[in-house]
Parts: sequence; C-alpha cells; structure tokens
Amino acid sequence: MAVGQPEQREELPGRQPEGPAQDLFRTFRESFARSYSQILLSRSLAVAVVLVTAAFVAPVSMAMGAGSVLLAPLIASLLQLGRGLVRSGLYGYNALLVGLGAAMVFEPTPALMALL
Repeated sequence: MAVGQPEQREELPGRQPEGPAQDLFRTFRESFARSYSQILLSRSLAVAVVLVTAAFVAPVSMAMGAGSVLLAPLIASLLQLGRGLVRSGLYGYNALLVGLGAAMVFEPTPALMALL
C-alpha cells in the first residue's frame, strides 16, 4: 500500500460497514496510540499503553501531551492530509514531543494551552 492511500479493509460477514463518524473515531484512536508508540520507534499498541500509563506520573505533562496529540490529527484532517499518515501517528508524534517539552519547560498557564 502506498503512503497516504486509504486502507482497504475486508468486511466480515454480519458486520455493518463503518460510517464516516466511526471511521473518524477509529482514525483518532489509532493516531493517539501510535503517536505514543512512535517515541520508541514502534507501532505496537502495547508500547503505547505502557507509555500512556507511565505518563500519569506527571499529570500536567500527560494532559498537555495528550491535548497536543488529540489536536494534531484534527488539524491534519482539516488540512486533508493523508489519513494513513494520520493513523500511523507521525503527525501526533511531533505534537506529543512539543506538548511534553512545553509542560516540562514552562509553567502551565491558559496562554500556554492556547499556544499549543
């Protein structure tokens, strides 16, 4: 499959095809998880679960990182960038690093939240 091409999924018998809202939710869910796993150059969802769980140690960093990761695929979708790249977590990975770094360097304020 070429980069940026939509994935072709085989439909299971008795399963309803996904609607646009369900597909968008799945894209955001995969993007969120894979953004975390990309930090360790992995695509594993298990790695993502471990990293998200570890992020709860620093709640402010976790919140700012997660907020950045949730915003990245939204902006990428609005710019009509490749959905495959969004799902892979490549856009969210960079946003996660910016959110985590900003939380560690700067005092969390409403202005900082708006900037991210």
